[in-house]
Amino acid sequence: MPGVTEALSLRFSQIAIGYGDSNEPFAPGTRVNPDTIGAEELAWSLLTPDAAPLDLPPEFKVTVSKDVSQCVGVRPDGIVASAELVQQLFGFNLAP
Repeated sequence: MPGVTEALSLRFSQIAIGYGDSNEPFAPGTRVNPDTIGAEELAWSLLTPDAAPLDLPPEFKVTVSKDVSQCVGVRPDGIVASAELVQQLFGFNLAP
């Protein structure tokens, strides 16, 4: 489809890149292994220790993982998003 690459590049170039300085896994700004979230397409992901929240926006692909103790939002580029960013963009609170 003509123009898809350019459209995606423009859209993703607008995502704020805030790489974290934490060594803690799943801290905002850290990269998530694509295998952890089953990344097969560019989409927002939610890592959760149990079932997906009922009020989760449809933009999120859900992965249940024993590696997390609370919900973690992962941007389409594989970087953990801050809870504030998820709240601002989707109106969804990651905190329990």
